[in-house]
Amino acid sequence: MLNYKSAFFSRKNITYVNGHNGHSESTYNKVMMPGWKKRLLYISKSLAVIFILLFLFRLLYIYLVPHIIKNSNFHKDIFASVENLPKNYASERNEFKEDADKQFVVTPVQKYEKFATIKSSTPEFTSGETRIKKLTKQLNGVIQYEKKSGTETERELYLLVAVNPGQFDEFYREVQKIGVVEVKEVTKVDKTSEYLKLTLNKAVLEKALSSLNNLKSNTGRISAQVSLQNKMLEIETKLQALQVLLRSFAAENEFSSIRFSLYEGAKETSINLKTINNSLMWTIKNYTVVLLAIAFFIILGNLEKFNLLKLIMPGK
Repeated sequence: MLNYKSAFFSRKNITYVNGHNGHSESTYNKVMMPGWKKRLLYISKSLAVIFILLFLFRLLYIYLVPHIIKNSNFHKDIFASVENLPKNYASERNEFKEDADKQFVVTPVQKYEKFATIKSSTPEFTSGETRIKKLTKQLNGVIQYEKKSGTETERELYLLVAVNPGQFDEFYREVQKIGVVEVKEVTKVDKTSEYLKLTLNKAVLEKALSSLNNLKSNTGRISAQVSLQNKMLEIETKLQALQVLLRSFAAENEFSSIRFSLYEGAKETSINLKTINNSLMWTIKNYTVVLLAIAFFIILGNLEKFNLLKLIMPGK
């Protein structure tokens, strides 16, 4: 009888709780929801909020910081396809150093080719073109190659500018103020061995030409003279080609190069289907990184909690 009453009052209490203040059975279930379900719901909401915030941040960034839509030829290396593109060389000057025996040692001359590659985009193409040419004139540069193409809103300008090696750094720094720099790099290639090889070949050809001249004066046969003349003409042609190459290494012709590409592009300021799609792709990519970072810290925290790090890395 006692057990029956206990059951009755227990049932009554449950009924009272369920009916108190009009709570339904479903409300009761929510109140009494297991802890893991609550945590899962909280985590799901938090992750959804993070995704939405990332997406809104990207849209706001595009709106507040306008981007320039890249030209279709932006990734092409136009200068690599130009035949007989001028090359400029410079020298590291001789240095006289005194060694331990009070003897002066002369360091060898280093010949090198140095050029900067800069690609910039701008919606103000005409202004950018004017500024680069004004800068070239201001720093006594020489435009060795120029190509301009494209129609309105998609114009392109390619310039190869030769500058004095001493003004290379200043020119490189100032040209980056034109438009938005997308690519910039400086390349320096040692050309000392190539220069020495050209000098040696020149000396060999000059010696051969001198020997043929002496031999020509001692040859009486016409056929032999004709053969010698043809051989001398061939050597002279090679000498002329070598002299042209060596002239590029001459001190008075020493320059460094600036390969400047300017692309016209419109500012991307409006929020449209394209920007929404790009923002969504950006959000998905970075959201994945965020999830991986969160997962890493959760796993690391659990490892520390259960002292599993000591098992994995005994030395820690």
